[in-house]
Amino acid sequence: MQFPLGCSEGRRPVKDRRVPDLASTLAIVAGCSCLFASASAAQQPSGSFQTLGYVNASARSPSSSATGISLDGSTVAGYGPDANGDGEAYIYAATQGWTPLSFLNPSKPWSTPTAISADGSIVVGGSYATAQYQTEAFMRTKAGGMQPLGYLNATLATPYSEALGVTVTAAGTTIIDGASNVTSASPEAFKWTAAGGMTGLGFLNSSISAPASVANGISSDGTKIVGYSLYSSAPLAYEGFVCTAAAGMQPLGFLSSTPATPYSQALAISADGSTIVGKSKDDNGHYEAVAWTSSTAAPTGLGYLNTGTTGTFFSSATGVDANGAVIIGASYTSSGVSTPFRWTAATGMASFPALLGAANVNLTGWTIRTLNGVSGDGQYFVGNATDSGGDAQAFLARYVDATVSPFGGITTAPSLIASIDEVGRERQTVMVQTDGFAAPLISDNDRIVEAGGAAGVYATVGSAAGGGAGRQNFGNGLTLFAGLGAAGESYANAEMKDAVIAALALRYVYDFNASAHAFGEFGGWFSPSGAYQFARSYANGAGTANGVGSTNGQQAYVFGRAGLAYDLTKADEAAVSAELGWRQLSTNGYVETLSPTDPFNASVADGADRMDVFKARAQWTHAFSPQIDATVWGAYAAGFNYSTSLVADVPGLGFLTPSTKAPQWGEFGLRVGYTCAPNIQLNAFLDGVAGGRFGTSVHSGGGVLVRF
Repeated sequence: MQFPLGCSEGRRPVKDRRVPDLASTLAIVAGCSCLFASASAAQQPSGSFQTLGYVNASARSPSSSATGISLDGSTVAGYGPDANGDGEAYIYAATQGWTPLSFLNPSKPWSTPTAISADGSIVVGGSYATAQYQTEAFMRTKAGGMQPLGYLNATLATPYSEALGVTVTAAGTTIIDGASNVTSASPEAFKWTAAGGMTGLGFLNSSISAPASVANGISSDGTKIVGYSLYSSAPLAYEGFVCTAAAGMQPLGFLSSTPATPYSQALAISADGSTIVGKSKDDNGHYEAVAWTSSTAAPTGLGYLNTGTTGTFFSSATGVDANGAVIIGASYTSSGVSTPFRWTAATGMASFPALLGAANVNLTGWTIRTLNGVSGDGQYFVGNATDSGGDAQAFLARYVDATVSPFGGITTAPSLIASIDEVGRERQTVMVQTDGFAAPLISDNDRIVEAGGAAGVYATVGSAAGGGAGRQNFGNGLTLFAGLGAAGESYANAEMKDAVIAALALRYVYDFNASAHAFGEFGGWFSPSGAYQFARSYANGAGTANGVGSTNGQQAYVFGRAGLAYDLTKADEAAVSAELGWRQLSTNGYVETLSPTDPFNASVADGADRMDVFKARAQWTHAFSPQIDATVWGAYAAGFNYSTSLVADVPGLGFLTPSTKAPQWGEFGLRVGYTCAPNIQLNAFLDGVAGGRFGTSVHSGGGVLVRF
């Protein structure tokens, strides 16, 4: 017996942009534009909706279907046809789109995901494993790929297994549950671990002719597994169960004992193990969504959406957030038409499409058909929707109201928008200020026309930096500069730490005569890794809220420079140059911590900021004596063609992109050198960046240079 997972198909992605009309779209009213009044007061709900595109756009009939979401809300498990038209399990992340998960048997390609771990690192499900199309449970990890989990009885002519739940405990143990046939007609719930393999959990009634049980979900600590098991085969009737190591498989009871054949199924469990959800027959024999909680022995009915219809309406709860506050499922009419629902103790059962509509989310062209997963905080939902042509696609939605927001706050839409713009300016600050760290790596503080090679080390104080740099003169006017260093600095609302910076430049000097020189230079610097922190502030009632996010990222800058150098005297060199460059900062996504001081915590996706740069530079070097010389320089810099791909998801506003202008700034440097030995020079220097909204940062330090 197999228990296939129903999947729907879809097409046509939608890209979210800055909300064009906040007044109407968000219904921010009442003068103060209150999004949240308090955790206990009435709250204006807010939401967002976006379809996730095709799992593979090159498929003959491209589509996608979401089957679950990680507890942290960052990753979606899904399904759809690959380029060959074969149904394949996929995983979705905002930064990568859909990634295929492959098959257990490429010669019989088919796989589908049924559950995803809390952090999105593990996906489980079923895949064809043999030439006879037998389904086998799989576990897919980034490191190990797709791995078969086996069967409870591999000797059967048609063995079957499918994984339906997964958790990774605090101790790092992966536990998976599901069902596998022990006879040709009897599936048995199982538990799988790497140490113990697949073991059966038994049945509620093993005395019937064909006992059966299925495990559907597992608590985050792995101590509770829930599902359902046959207690009667004539007539066929199931009862939900919870299974623990201490007590084994225990029945959960029924909503009503009135029907001739009482019935219940446990379909999911909250991460904390406090709430089990599923369905059970009511007094009239209708299937009703139910919840079992730690404080009640019997299930509690959650109601229906379609009680006004005639015939046999029913409902079923299929998912729950981490602590049991938000429950999802579907309610059906007698004709089988379903409406996805969201249930909380405060609101009861409510149509999920209607909730989004009340929050002014524009669903034009889309009909939400199913809800298949909810994040741990009860704010993010995945499911499937169809467009006006009937084609379906996976979606990711966010819905926030007072029932799921643990912290109160009052803010304004302009204030939240301004806070995201603030993050954009901070990113520019980091990009611009990093030039001050790169200057000593490519000899920006030295004469243009230098003879011989040199190498040395340096360090700065105030802003922590250090490294080594040198040059190699190849003759014929050609010199190579190279440097490697590490840097870190705090700015007004941003921080860069542990940034490794490598620089390389090649300079060619053409001598018009003994005093006049033309030069050209090509080079750049690259920071392959660094830790970054960005802060923002926004109105929160009479005070201010602050959001802080930490992430990792990379920076790069490449440039071409041309100029003239002139020996004014034997002791003086003056030079001017113009420079064109290209700069990028890219960072990984991050989520601010939801707290009383940050009630509108932003989720920021991977993003990159890019701009072209123009610089005009002048410098002067003077030798005070054979032992002492100094160089001073300054530059005007301006960015243009600035762009950002950064997108922040803010509760109440949805997806925002920073609105920032291309920056202008100044750069400067000063070096004083003392030759203490024929080939050894001691240098004291400072390099800095200044410019309006970026403030002024000065990196002062010293170093030792060995000439050769």
